[in-house]
Amino acid sequence: PPVNLPLLFAGDRSWHLRTVILPALDRGETVVCDRYTLSSIVYQSFNPDGLFNTVRAQEARRLNEIFYQPDLTVILTCDIEVCMKRIAARSTARQAMENEPFQRSVHSAYLSHEPTTNKTIVFDTHKHTPEQIVRGVMERL
Repeated sequence: PPVNLPLLFAGDRSWHLRTVILPALDRGETVVCDRYTLSSIVYQSFNPDGLFNTVRAQEARRLNEIFYQPDLTVILTCDIEVCMKRIAARSTARQAMENEPFQRSVHSAYLSHEPTTNKTIVFDTHKHTPEQIVRGVMERL
């Protein structure tokens, strides 16, 4: 059921943090995750029908605030039309959230993110190669 999804993500995050991230940080390593708490907060803030839900958003924030927070969050953004073309090229079998209206809502939620203690970089990937994206993000660091 949808009500279990945030708990499953939190359980996975707890395990990943305890077994991978914190040991690496203890060794002095830099850790890069392709999704972390902000991703959970954004995606879990919507009802199964794709409508934003303030209560779900508050619950998602509360559930994720207990975890170690990143020093930096990088949000890679792109025009929705380009995203949808990339999704279509990747697979014909789409997940429930891979539709344009929902992706527009998610895009807006990411961009309205209010950073807490961590630094946030937003980088538009629309007209850039992967190499240019890495270089652009590194320059902003």
